[in-house]
Amino acid sequence: MNFKKTTIALAAASVLSIGFASSVNAGVLATSIIEIENLTFTDAQGNALDFDTDFTLPPAYTTTADSTAALGAIVDASGSLVGPNIDDQVRCVGTCAAIVDNVFPVVTSPPVATYAAADQLEFGAPVLNAPDGSGGVLALGATVSSATYVSLAGGDIDGSSTGNNQMGSSFRFNLAGSGAVTMSFDAQSYLEAFISADEFAPANATADYSVYFRITDLTAGGVTVFDWNPNGTIAPSSTDVGVNNEVDAFSLNDNLALNAPFGGFGMDVGLQRTGLGDAGCLAALAGSDIGKNCGAFSATTNALTAGTLYQLDARIESNADARTVIPEPASIALMGLGLLGLAGGAASRRRRKTA
Repeated sequence: MNFKKTTIALAAASVLSIGFASSVNAGVLATSIIEIENLTFTDAQGNALDFDTDFTLPPAYTTTADSTAALGAIVDASGSLVGPNIDDQVRCVGTCAAIVDNVFPVVTSPPVATYAAADQLEFGAPVLNAPDGSGGVLALGATVSSATYVSLAGGDIDGSSTGNNQMGSSFRFNLAGSGAVTMSFDAQSYLEAFISADEFAPANATADYSVYFRITDLTAGGVTVFDWNPNGTIAPSSTDVGVNNEVDAFSLNDNLALNAPFGGFGMDVGLQRTGLGDAGCLAALAGSDIGKNCGAFSATTNALTAGTLYQLDARIESNADARTVIPEPASIALMGLGLLGLAGGAASRRRRKTA
C-alpha cells in the first residue's frame, strides 16, 4: 500500500466527515472581570477629603457608563448612563442563566452555553459628604464593578460575539489647602481566554481590562500633573506622571489573546488565565470570587496647590471577544474532493510510470 496515497485519502475523508458532524466539546470563551472597592482620597494625615471643608469650590462629581453585549447581529446595549450611582442591568444576548445581575461570577472553561453578556455597578464617592443628587450624601468609598463574558459552546456557531463595559468619573475641584493627595482602593480581577483543542473552525478569544487615574491642571491649560496606570509593580510605568509611593498588588492593565486560524489544527488552542490569586487572597474571598486576583492599591500625587482648579478623570474598562467561523458545507466538501483528486492524480501518474 502506498503511504502517501493513503495519507491524502484519509485527510480527505477526515475533512468530509468534519463537515457533517459538529464536535460536542468544541467551544470558545472569553471572560473579563474587574472590581474596585473603597476608592478613597485622603490628605497627608490620612484623613478622607471632605466635600464640605477641603474644597474652596464645591467639586463637580460626574460618573458615566455604557455597556454592550452582542451575539452576531443581535445587540443589547445600555446607551449612555449618568450617575452618581449607576446600576445597569445585565446586558445579555443568548442563554445567560449563569450571569446574575451584580454578582460578577467567574465563568471558566469549557463553555456550556452560547451567549454574550455585560454587567456593571457603581456607587459611593471617594470623598466625604458628596451629595447624591436627592438631598442626601453618597457613602464614603467608591465601588466600581465591570464584567464582560462571551461563550460559544460548539455546534454550528457562525459569527462573532463581543461584550464591553466603559465606566468613567470626572471630579473637578479646588483644594482649600496645598498638599499631596493619596488615592487608595482594593481590587479584584479575572481574565480568561479559551479555545477548545477540538474546535474545528478558525477561532479567536481575547479578554482585557484597563484602569487609569489622571489629574490635569485646568488653571494651567490642562497640563497633566498626575497620571497613574496601575501595572503590578512599585515602579511607575512609562506612561505614569507625578506618581509617588505607589503600591500595586497586580496589573490593572492586562490582556489575554488566543488565535487558532485553522481551528484545532492551528496555533494557540487551549487556555490562558490570570487571576488564580495566592493563598491569602483566596482565604479572604468567598463564593464566585474564588480564583480572582486581589489586593490593595495606592498612589500619592505631588503637592497640589490651593486655589488651583484641577480635574480628576478615572476610567475603568473591561472587554471580551470570541469568534468562530464555520466554513460552508460546500467549501468543506470541495476541500475534501480536492484532496481526493490529489490522491487520484498521484495514483494515475504512478500507473503511467510503470506502464
